[in-house]
Amino acid sequence: MWDYRKQHPTANAIFNAVMTSGSALQADAITAAYDFSGFGTLMDVAGGHGLLLTTILSDNPTLRGILAEQPHVVTSARPIVEQSGVADRCTVVEVDFFASVPSGADAYILKWIIHDWHDARALDILKNCREAMGPNGTLLLAEFVIPTGDTPSPGKFMDCR
Repeated sequence: MWDYRKQHPTANAIFNAVMTSGSALQADAITAAYDFSGFGTLMDVAGGHGLLLTTILSDNPTLRGILAEQPHVVTSARPIVEQSGVADRCTVVEVDFFASVPSGADAYILKWIIHDWHDARALDILKNCREAMGPNGTLLLAEFVIPTGDTPSPGKFMDCR
């Protein structure tokens, strides 16, 4: 589905709108649950249109942000970040997180990313984040906790593998 969206802008736009809607439901809770004030720069890896990152930046006026996304997402993310009210503290960069993740942040956050990939690919993403952040960086994951058995769960619906 990832390669398909690169070649189909309408499907890509729909997917990004759905992910942004999901972020809208969780961004305030994530911001309230974690103290981001100790960081100078936060990178949202594969952060879509940047709603989570811009929400965190809005609540933390000294924090700078980097939205790292695939090229076909960056194009539509930039105007949204520019309208967020925090664009002066937020950079948007292109990334292929399987190849590398940019350095330059104190903390790296991935929301709803790792569950999409089999273990080997997830490990590639995490290793690239680790290399980028250096020995004193922080990695934050926002994922669903998947219950065992047949218990219904939004996380089971979101699992794209």
